[in-house]
Amino acid sequence: MAEDSLRSWLDEARPEADGLKDVVPSPPPWWDDDASDRLKGSHRRKLLWAFAVLPWLVVAGLAWQRAPVNHSVPAPVRPPPRDTVDVDAAASSPARPRSLAEQPAAQGSLDPALGAAAALTVQDALTGSDEVTGRRRYVDLALPESVIWVGDVAIVQVAAVVLDGTPEGWEPPRHARYAVPLRAGPAGPRVLGPPWALAGVPDLTLATAHFVPLHDQVVAEAVGRALTEAGYSDARVRQLGRDPSIPGVLQAEITAIAPGEASAREHALWLRDDEVPTLLGGLAPRGIPQ
Repeated sequence: MAEDSLRSWLDEARPEADGLKDVVPSPPPWWDDDASDRLKGSHRRKLLWAFAVLPWLVVAGLAWQRAPVNHSVPAPVRPPPRDTVDVDAAASSPARPRSLAEQPAAQGSLDPALGAAAALTVQDALTGSDEVTGRRRYVDLALPESVIWVGDVAIVQVAAVVLDGTPEGWEPPRHARYAVPLRAGPAGPRVLGPPWALAGVPDLTLATAHFVPLHDQVVAEAVGRALTEAGYSDARVRQLGRDPSIPGVLQAEITAIAPGEASAREHALWLRDDEVPTLLGGLAPRGIPQ
């Protein structure tokens, strides 16, 4: 009785098991033992191909080694004649200044950067004390004057006011001139050596102009107003004058407190000799050019 019940239950469960067989996917190929055999066969075929190709690779390598090699050195590139100019190279390379003999018009031109570097070099190099003698030197002022080009090297002349002294005190100031070698570069001028002294110091002898006295009250009042407008206070005009060799200039000898000063003193000033005089060297009021 029990056996019949178990058999009948198994018969009823068999269709459901067959349905599950259809739903569950079959195992992948690499689970199969035949797949391992196929993989081994593939390795054997690859080895056979390698042994077949290897002799041909050896032959090709020997042939390449026996091929002639060109050991010739290329001919050197000769520079173009001096009469010809490479336009592309000239456009891409930085301009190289010519010497003053080739470019006399450039004698008065000086790059401000070169001039500033030369002036600072003179002040830094020459200012100091000699520990042995105790003498001191101080460059009070240094100004670039001119430049001479030697290839791409600039020799800048610098005028200076130099003070020499001892531990007891300073000597009267003297004028001097120095030369500084520089080379311009992408990062700015580069000093190539210390400055050296030059002969022929600047001649600053005063050559006084010869002004003929001018007595004109109207002009004197106009000069007083111009000086007040220029920053002079308590200005009192003492003398006016004109120099026939300097047309357009009016000199005024005055007593006044100058701009930036606290007390009055005497001054000799030059003004533009117009209907409305203006102080020369200062800002031009009313749009009048100086």
